[in-house]
Amino acid sequence: MNKWDYFNQKLQKDFFRYTILCHDGLTAGEIASSLEITARGAVGGNDLMHLLREMASNESRRIIDEEFSFDRIKKNGAFVSEIPEGFGPELVTKVSCSFESYMQSEVMAGLERKVVSRLIGRIEKHAWRSGLANLSEGIEMFIKATRKKADGYLSAVSASDWKTEANSAMEKASGRRNRTDNIIELRSILRDAAVQECDNVLYRHAAEFLSSVADSPVLANIKTYAVRVEELAHERLEALEKLQDDSLLDAEYNKMIPVDFYTRNIEKVDASKAFYMIMMQSLARKENELKAKEWLVDGEIRIFTKQPLDTPETVIDGVLELISQSLF
Repeated sequence: MNKWDYFNQKLQKDFFRYTILCHDGLTAGEIASSLEITARGAVGGNDLMHLLREMASNESRRIIDEEFSFDRIKKNGAFVSEIPEGFGPELVTKVSCSFESYMQSEVMAGLERKVVSRLIGRIEKHAWRSGLANLSEGIEMFIKATRKKADGYLSAVSASDWKTEANSAMEKASGRRNRTDNIIELRSILRDAAVQECDNVLYRHAAEFLSSVADSPVLANIKTYAVRVEELAHERLEALEKLQDDSLLDAEYNKMIPVDFYTRNIEKVDASKAFYMIMMQSLARKENELKAKEWLVDGEIRIFTKQPLDTPETVIDGVLELISQSLF
């Protein structure tokens, strides 16, 4: 065996044990938590919080404030004594439909695609740092948790009968006494109903979005794919011949892939993280090749999560070849 064959054998062993087959990263439960699409922003970033609380809720408030402005029940600066045309339960429906249209708009669809893109990016990073066995299990746990969260949003949808109260308020406002006061009260009742209906639209949309993520064929494929790549890595590792120790070649190899140097000199860096850093540095030198393979998308690695997925053999052989070319 010549020197370069020796180096490539050692590289393959390190690649398998420190990346695909490593167990030094996050547990499956920790991976699931880190992938969480949260409305609180406590674990998985501010994805859904931004999507719902900031963008959607701001729009619903804008629509409601516009449709239920006090100017709608004023004339020449004074409150009216006759109910304006269209100022009844139908206005609540109008507001709800306007907000529903916004939730179905490209603005929201674009934000949802960004949420999913960030999710896929996290999965890619975990694939390299936490091993594929933990990744597959973590994705499955995340899917179950996401379905449960979708059910939670659906359960938040209110079924209260605001129309009965609104119709009663309409009758009072159409009566002979205290018309102005009753119209102001009608406005308050209709506005509260519009807030409730918009909240219902928001909760239903969140549930639909989360369900679409949980049922995503992309996630299901990646979960199964991780198992296949892990199995192939085990086979490849077991098939490698046992090397005869060669201190001179080992010293030369360790200069090119200085895992031991990193672990000795960088705080909180274990062997897996050290190899990961070296590997990513070597792949950074092959950016054009990564782009050509569609393994680099918008500057981010997408090797285990590329769509459509490459065969496990293509991924393992391709990555090893790029690292070898860069380092040796």
